[in-house]
Amino acid sequence: MDRFRLFLLIRKLKPKLIIVDSEFMRHPESMMMLVSELASNVLNAIPQYEGQERAIKAIPSFKAMWHMAEALGFIFEWVDWNARAKDDRRGVSYQWP
Repeated sequence: MDRFRLFLLIRKLKPKLIIVDSEFMRHPESMMMLVSELASNVLNAIPQYEGQERAIKAIPSFKAMWHMAEALGFIFEWVDWNARAKDDRRGVSYQWP
């Protein structure tokens, strides 16, 4: 749920590339929406304690994500997978220097 802390920790690793495949809220303001979901589903948020049935997750707006990236000195590019032509969805590749 704490994306800023996660990216702060990632920053310490000095990666050349970070890919964030996530859900984002389409809201013009910088905000996070909290939702609860079943922790038993492996695609959902993980439980924070044994026996927890519902876990909380935060969904950031695009602007919130932009503020976090800017504060941490990241350069980023938004890519909307659904906006790409179906024949241009080849996946992600990176050439190491």
